[in-house]
Amino acid sequence: MLSSVLYYASIIIMPTMVYLLVIIFVAAVVWISMKKIDVTSEATMIGTLFASLNKKDFTKLAAVSIRTFMIAYTAVNFTNDNFILYYMTIIMSSLLYAILEPKKAVFEIVNTAAQIIILYIIMQVQNYRIDMNNQNQFVFLLQLLLIIFIMTYAFVCFMRDLSVIIEREKK
Repeated sequence: MLSSVLYYASIIIMPTMVYLLVIIFVAAVVWISMKKIDVTSEATMIGTLFASLNKKDFTKLAAVSIRTFMIAYTAVNFTNDNFILYYMTIIMSSLLYAILEPKKAVFEIVNTAAQIIILYIIMQVQNYRIDMNNQNQFVFLLQLLLIIFIMTYAFVCFMRDLSVIIEREKK
């Protein structure tokens, strides 16, 4: 039991570490560039927007970012060994956002369920392609279109949740 938990944890460590390193790198670049810029001008509104968020809003932003990243990563890099772990990460980040944003909790749960169903369909299409030895190009096209759809859907949901976070911060 412990060995399987450690195995699945080792699988998710790499994408999570890459994601964290990218965030740290982007934060360092933004921090260095913000030293040289006048933050009171309107041209730097986007950069200063995140600087004025409180801890709760940063937590919501992190939950939404992790959910979007994991949906995109799962859609592109899907294997049968680790899909439960990816689903759990998506569910946990969505539940965190739903707890912090109680007015949107029902919508968030339904939205996450829809995204997980689409990811499951992508997994089933991929398994069908493997069973058929990749002979049918229409099935590959279906899988590609589903991946594009889920990534677009996740990005739209990310932008919607980001706008909710930003609107709350402005008030």
